[in-house]
Amino acid sequence: MGDDDKLDRTAARLMDDWRETNESWTQLIERIDAALRRAKAEVWRKAAIEARIESVRKDETSGYQRASRCLADTYDARAAQIEEGE
Repeated sequence: MGDDDKLDRTAARLMDDWRETNESWTQLIERIDAALRRAKAEVWRKAAIEARIESVRKDETSGYQRASRCLADTYDARAAQIEEGE
């Protein structure tokens, strides 16, 4: 076994360690990104619920109620986009 063989095995081990570390970081980043997307989508969904609640509180014939419902639909659509990663 020569010095070149030792260096090749050491380099191969270091490369494997680097790949494992890189994969771990990539998986961690992906999990954090997914958690942030879920949190953002939840905020948008809660805003949609609040807009719908507010629309119920107002007179049914008012334009405000229609606007609140439209806003709620917009919030729901944005939440769906976020969940899909857009």
